[in-house]
Amino acid sequence: MDVEELLWAGADAQAAALRDGDVSAPDLLEAVLRRLDAVDEKLNAFRSVWADEARAQAVAAQRRLDAGERTPLLGVPVAVKDDQDVAGDVTAMGGRAQFAPAEADSPSVARLRAAGAVLVGHTRTPDRCLWPFTEKLS
Repeated sequence: MDVEELLWAGADAQAAALRDGDVSAPDLLEAVLRRLDAVDEKLNAFRSVWADEARAQAVAAQRRLDAGERTPLLGVPVAVKDDQDVAGDVTAMGGRAQFAPAEADSPSVARLRAAGAVLVGHTRTPDRCLWPFTEKLS
């Protein structure tokens, strides 16, 4: 399966391809970032993208994979909803940010990191997580 097909295969298949050496974590991440660049202006799915941080995480994940380490999501790119704290980024809950950047990850994000996931960005949520749609705020 080539990397473009792997984008649609799901996290389990991506993790298996990374473990088996069929794709590298940096190559998989770059495919995700290319797809994001190609479609996000139209889809408006991401509030923030952490490309540089994700690239560093992918390189570190690949080193761990090359060393034989195995965790459930090691090297798999993952997006986080904007209602979850990610250390260093604001949690806007679908609105304008009203608080300082989070000092620590929420428990679910901490579990993703522990599983080896590469965090790509915060995805949009409905305003205050109340409405059934999202809009881009200027």
